[in-house]
Parts: sequence; C-alpha cells; structure tokens
Amino acid sequence: MSYGTHWEGWSSCNYVETPDPILGGCFYLTNMDYPLRVAVIGDSHAGHLASGLRDVLPSIPSSIAVALYAGCYPVINSECILTQQAYKWVLGDPDIDVVILSAYHNLYVNENRLYLSSDMPNAIPDGSIERLEDNLIASINSLTDSGREPIFGFQ
Repeated sequence: MSYGTHWEGWSSCNYVETPDPILGGCFYLTNMDYPLRVAVIGDSHAGHLASGLRDVLPSIPSSIAVALYAGCYPVINSECILTQQAYKWVLGDPDIDVVILSAYHNLYVNENRLYLSSDMPNAIPDGSIERLEDNLIASINSLTDSGREPIFGFQ
C-alpha cells in the first residue's frame, strides 16, 4: 500500500507550523460538525495511525488532528520545535481531551530523540533511559494536569 493513501481525506492544518514538510506536518480530518477532540503527537510512526483513525472517525463524535515530525519523541521537553508547538497547541485548546502519543522506540536513539552522544553515535549515553523516563513523566503530568487523557502508541 502506498504511504500516501494514509492521508486520503485529511487536509493540512494550521495548528502547528511545520519547519520541514518532508519530515513532518500537521494533518486534520473533519468529522462533520464535531469539534477537534482527539490529537496525535508523534514521530513518523504516528502517520501509520492515519488510516485507522480515518476508518474509526465515523463512529466517534470528534475531529482528529495528527502532528508528526520524523525522529522526534512526543515528549513535552523535546528539542524538536514542531513537537513543542504541538504540546502548546494541545494544552491551549480546551476542546481536546484525548492525546495519543505515538513513536517508535528502541535502545538506539538519535539526536532529535534527545539522547544521542554526538561523539559516540552508536552508544547509549549514561542516563539516557532515565532522561526518557523523566520526559515521559513530565509529558503525562502536563496532559493529565490539564484534563487530557494520554494514550500511548509506542512501538
């Protein structure tokens, strides 16, 4: 299946300004007259949810937006500008109550994921796993403290 078919029925959205459209973007799927209540923040793997979200949309009273940027963990303290913008947008929109965090994770992580040692590109620096855990906790706390329900889609 062509990757492009994931985005059939979606349109670009202006919730998050994409610094590099090749690496990511913000996509919006409207469900008739329902407000935007579901947001997805993630890396390129979040795009793989698009077909399933499109298929389930008719059965839920909501519109959906996906903000993704390749190689960036969906954590609030991300060094990726698009991810920072996505959290600011989600936390500032009172209608959004479900936030899906989607990413691919393995023990080899890269610079945009916050944990790579530039002088040892194949090594996991000391404290990386703890740093990831701290950033995930901060993300969960920010979302739940603001009344959102986070759902994880990590692979």
